[in-house]
Amino acid sequence: MGDAAFVPSPEPAVIAIDLPNARRLAMACVRAQALATLGVAAVSLGWGGGRAALSALGGGAIAWVTTLYASSRAAVPEYSAGAALQRVMVGEFIKVLSTIALFAVAARVPRMVWPALLCGYAAALVASWVPLMRAADGGSGLEGARAAGQRAH
Repeated sequence: MGDAAFVPSPEPAVIAIDLPNARRLAMACVRAQALATLGVAAVSLGWGGGRAALSALGGGAIAWVTTLYASSRAAVPEYSAGAALQRVMVGEFIKVLSTIALFAVAARVPRMVWPALLCGYAAALVASWVPLMRAADGGSGLEGARAAGQRAH
C-alpha cells in the first residue's frame, strides 16, 4: 500500500460541520416558532378569548426569545473546537435559566391562562424542529423523519 503515515500538524485544527447557511437556519427556526405561536394564539382566541390568546403568545415568546439568544451565541466563530463547545454549552445553560425565569415571571401575571401558555410554548418548541429536519435531509424533512424511524425499529 505504501509508506503513508499520519503526521500531525503543529498548527491547531478545528473540525467542524460546515453548514453554509447556519444563520439562515437559526432564523428559520425562530420564524417557525413565531408562526406556530401565532397559530396557537388564534386557536386560543377562539376557545378562550383574549387572555388565552395573550397567554399563548407569552408561552411562544418564552421559547423563541431564548432560542434566538442561544442561536446568536452559538453563531460566533471560535478558534478551537473546545472554545466553540464551551460557547454552545454556556449558551444552552443560560437558555435553560432564562426559560425558568420567564416562566416564573409568567406565574406572577394575574389571570394567566396556563393551558394556553403551555400550548404556545410546546408548539414553538416542536415547530423549531421542522427547519432542522428539512436541513438534515436537504428537502422536505420527511426523509429524515423516516430514516430516524427506520433506525429506531
